[in-house]
Amino acid sequence: MALVPSIGFAEVGSITELDGNPAAAQRSNEELIFEQTGFGVEMLDKLITAKTNLEITFEDDSKVRITEQSELVIDDFVYDPNTGKGSMNMRVALGTVQMASGRLAKTSRDRVSIRT
Repeated sequence: MALVPSIGFAEVGSITELDGNPAAAQRSNEELIFEQTGFGVEMLDKLITAKTNLEITFEDDSKVRITEQSELVIDDFVYDPNTGKGSMNMRVALGTVQMASGRLAKTSRDRVSIRT
């Protein structure tokens, strides 16, 4: 029997608004269903909304709104609260996403990316 190491990430933000039906996050090979605020979001999570609008608040106070029928993948989020520097890379796989930048975009604007 071989052991395969699993990569675990710390939370980089949380769901701060949720309006509608439960939403899902694909994390590794699991699908996690959540129906209330407070769900912790990690790097490499794929957030999926069906009949839901939600908002994620990241550690730097960036806010990302995801509308119904959307998918967002958090490829990378690194933030040092002492310096305010880091990076954020996300990918919109489907649907509509809006972002209000937080402290990270003020100090590392060139390292913030949302791809469609």
